Amino acid sequence: MSLPAGRLQHPIVKLAGFWSLLVVIGFGLALVAAHRVGAIDPGRVRAGSAFAAAGQAVLALVAGWIAAALLYGATVGFDMVIRAIEGRLNLQLTAPTDTESDSTSSVVRAVLAAAGAWAAFRWLTIPLVPVGLGPVAVPLVGVGAGSLLVPITVGFGLEALLGLWRLTLGVSRSWIILRLALRIGWMIFLFLAITGRNLFRGDLLEWAARLGPGGALPADWLQAATGAVASLWPVAQVAMVGALLLQGLALLREVPGLWRGRGD
Repeated sequence: MSLPAGRLQHPIVKLAGFWSLLVVIGFGLALVAAHRVGAIDPGRVRAGSAFAAAGQAVLALVAGWIAAALLYGATVGFDMVIRAIEGRLNLQLTAPTDTESDSTSSVVRAVLAAAGAWAAFRWLTIPLVPVGLGPVAVPLVGVGAGSLLVPITVGFGLEALLGLWRLTLGVSRSWIILRLALRIGWMIFLFLAITGRNLFRGDLLEWAARLGPGGALPADWLQAATGAVASLWPVAQVAMVGALLLQGLALLREVPGLWRGRGD
């Protein structure tokens, strides 16, 4: 049986907005980086077409929205099967409660965020056009930052597992402790990322290989170009500071639940 459209629409719209924000920020940074690099010496390299980047952004948006809808439906359906087996339903499937909807949304957000992190680190590129050559792309996120994918993936994987736990078994004291521990873990990770290496510092050899044959671009131009992209790093730092504050506020809000033995 399908869920009433009115109950399904709200969380899907929220999830679509969440994914859209990630995509718009990522591709916006890529376009700003392209124009900064193109402004260094337009006689050598120009900024690539915004239309091509916009096309990639639209594909990412559509894919994320479809994935959110499928994941949300699959997770809600999984929960209903569990409840039916446990005898809590009399064969008449009902729309999820607010708690179930929130738990399901947290699972889908975690999966989408993990996929978005991999896409940003691997495929989010800066569109450029070296003079005399066709359009090319260089990575927005520096290759040296790839090691961050491991803790990011683990963190979002744990977020999804906690969401499934809450969805199927409910909230317990153990769940609250793990939830708080994960928030503290995210706060430590964000602090280290904010104060750590510049994620947008590109590798000179990789840029040279992608932008043209050996010797086509002098080292001083490559230094200036990668520096122009690296100067966007404070934008990402501000975003992570915001995420750090949100995690801290959520932690303060959830700590009292440890003594009550239940969540909100």
